[in-house]
This record gives sequence, structure tokens and C-alpha cells, in this order.
Amino acid sequence: MLTNLETLSLHKNTLKGHIPVSLGNLSKLGYLRVDDNKLSGSIPLELETLYNLVKVNMSFNFLTG
Repeated sequence: MLTNLETLSLHKNTLKGHIPVSLGNLSKLGYLRVDDNKLSGSIPLELETLYNLVKVNMSFNFLTG
């Protein structure tokens, strides 16, 4: 499992679709970078439970919320 993941950087990968709700299960995640992709839909509310998350970049996508 990826439950110990602290950094997730997937910028400029031409990712499409929604941000998975399951990212909210990564309780140790402190850095999330998914900018410059083609992600769409709303930002999952489950990300609000990531208390270690200090840096997030979701710019240059088609996200709402």
C-alpha cells in the first residue's frame, strides 16, 4: 500500500479524469503536485482530512470546488 507516501508529484503528465477520492486515505501525504494536466471535476472533500498536507499545486487543470 501507499499509506506511507509523503510526496506525490505528477505534474505535466497529461493526466485526464477526476482526482481520486482515495487520495484522502494517504494520511502522511505532505506534498501534492498535480499541476499542468487535464484533470477535471471537483476537488475531493476527502483531501480536507489530510492534516499533514502543507503544499498543494493543482493549477492549470479544469477543476472546480
